[in-house]
Amino acid sequence: MTKGGLRRALRPAVDPETEMNMVGIRVVRNTELDDEGKIEVQRVLTAPFCPIEGLIAAPAPQAMAAVPGVAVAKTAQLDEP
Repeated sequence: MTKGGLRRALRPAVDPETEMNMVGIRVVRNTELDDEGKIEVQRVLTAPFCPIEGLIAAPAPQAMAAVPGVAVAKTAQLDEP
């Protein structure tokens, strides 16, 4: 799958604070998929010290788990605005 395909698959992942898709509001910064079907979604918070950080982490792996060929999906928090 291409990076564009991964980003399209992430469109259902909604930021719980803004109720907008995480790709559209640029919360998702990068996606990495290896040959073993492991994907990492690199993301940022919408605000520093966001009190709902745990809720923001959940939608992306859930959306990726539905993609054929993805065995493991996780997110990584980037330290940038």
